[in-house]
Amino acid sequence: MKKIFLLLIFTLILSFGYSQDTIKEPVNNSVNKNTRLITDNIDIFEVFGPVLPIALSPFFGVAITSLASILAKNDVFENEYLSTHPLLNNWPVLVVFLLLTILTALPKYTKITGQFALIIAKIEDYAGLIILLIIQIIPQLLSNNQSESITIVHQAGFFEFSYTTLIAVASVANMYVIKVVRFFFDFLIYLSPIPAVDAVFDNIKKGFIIFIISLYAINPLLAFIANVLIFLMSAIMFSWVNRRVVYFENIYIDPRKAKILKKYPHLVDKKLPRKIAKKHEFLQFAVIAFPLKRMGAFKRKMKCWLVSDNNSLFLYKNRFILKPRVLDLNKYQNKLNIGEDIFWIRVEEPEKYYRLKLDISNIYKPYYEDIKIIGDFNDLGDVGAKDLINKAKNAVKDKTVLLYNKIKSIGNNDDKRLIIEKE
Repeated sequence: MKKIFLLLIFTLILSFGYSQDTIKEPVNNSVNKNTRLITDNIDIFEVFGPVLPIALSPFFGVAITSLASILAKNDVFENEYLSTHPLLNNWPVLVVFLLLTILTALPKYTKITGQFALIIAKIEDYAGLIILLIIQIIPQLLSNNQSESITIVHQAGFFEFSYTTLIAVASVANMYVIKVVRFFFDFLIYLSPIPAVDAVFDNIKKGFIIFIISLYAINPLLAFIANVLIFLMSAIMFSWVNRRVVYFENIYIDPRKAKILKKYPHLVDKKLPRKIAKKHEFLQFAVIAFPLKRMGAFKRKMKCWLVSDNNSLFLYKNRFILKPRVLDLNKYQNKLNIGEDIFWIRVEEPEKYYRLKLDISNIYKPYYEDIKIIGDFNDLGDVGAKDLINKAKNAVKDKTVLLYNKIKSIGNNDDKRLIIEKE
């Protein structure tokens, strides 16, 4: 979260703080309006307008922004950025994204297809980031005369950034933070037992998007302020939410994707970061695991790697630049239990210790026996909800067998009516 937040602050400082000295070529009034770059603060508000709608619902956000662009082009309201945008003010763009909106919204109307809606939402989010970048930079890419365009450059050390690039980076960082928090609430609503609540929440989001775009049409500055307020609220909870979103993705979504695509990871997962892999010569297994209890620097539901090397167990937290954090688990040798729940494999200490508790995604279920033997774990079999469900099934089965035997015994008696009367 700190990296993204600092990147956004740095970008905004540069965006608002540029001077006329940074313009490498004089402004030519003959520049095509469709290729106009951002040259004043009010234009910044205009460019940031589509960010919030696309972050909340990428396909619908683009569709509504495209509709607003078409209306602006026809002088329904004044917005130079939208009215001259070469991509947004096209009817085919509006129609395509409305169709995509309908297709991606349908699975949200039942709990049975809700899990597919979550997978679609993740794909839509990644598509949204790419679409936003295209929207931000396409006016410059489609320039009819690159030699006449204004090139505003900021220099930072050995690097130079065009003003358009900085705005695009800030927009993507802004969208990323908001979409992570939004997806967290999407998932919580999916878990809700109330029927059709997913669809209701989705419609509320779409209503809010229409409100933001209407506000943007009336006053881009007010829409920008709304965007900043929602971003700041999202940024405050981003670190806590992001850990849980990654947990949900690995525990609930990835196993379903693997099942649909028939593609499972290896026992030594190929996604294992190099910095961790280099520390071990004889890797036996390497799987993604999430602590359910805080253990020093290892926060609750933080994405970690459970690694076995030559019958030794380690828990790693990979870090972008710094060395990975490591927790030696060999002191728990022969003390750890393993059991399988509906969505995860759980590794934990016996109840009297109750300190180490890890969740491993069921995506590694094909290797359950291997992990149990290599890690020297005590097998608990089914645990949690899976154990309760199995117990309920067995109880129903036992009652059914008893009833069947009772009916059978009655059927074997010649005087059935007499026995039934006595009963």
